[in-house]
Amino acid sequence: METLAPSLWIDANVVDCWGAILNYEESAKKDPSPKKHAKKDPSPKRHFFLTGCITEAMVKGTIGKDEQWDIFSAEISAHLKNVDASKFLAEIELAFFPIQVSSHFYVVVFNIKKSVTSMIILDNSPQTYVAKYKDACDLLVSIL
Repeated sequence: METLAPSLWIDANVVDCWGAILNYEESAKKDPSPKKHAKKDPSPKRHFFLTGCITEAMVKGTIGKDEQWDIFSAEISAHLKNVDASKFLAEIELAFFPIQVSSHFYVVVFNIKKSVTSMIILDNSPQTYVAKYKDACDLLVSIL
């Protein structure tokens, strides 16, 4: 059995596949026939976006703000093409954005019901926020 251990290279398609599986599982949590007096699901509505939403060129600032927005907007639109995007996004509480910079993946999680600036970074890197994540997180906050 293989694992996703530190120092192993992972292709972005693998991360996107995991996101698709998690999104499918998230959609399966909805009961298609609600029972009378059923308790409301207390778990937050989550959505896992694709790796292409935030590119390394965006994080490193090698492309302009307009091009950053065009890439982000096109990725989100393509990702949500089969749903009513505004209704769908209004229901999401936790938005997960995988980011790959210098062959390293990490995930930024936004609690968008609280505030766009309410975020958690999931990573095993010992680097500080300013040294490693500030550019990507500032970019995401400005886009969202």
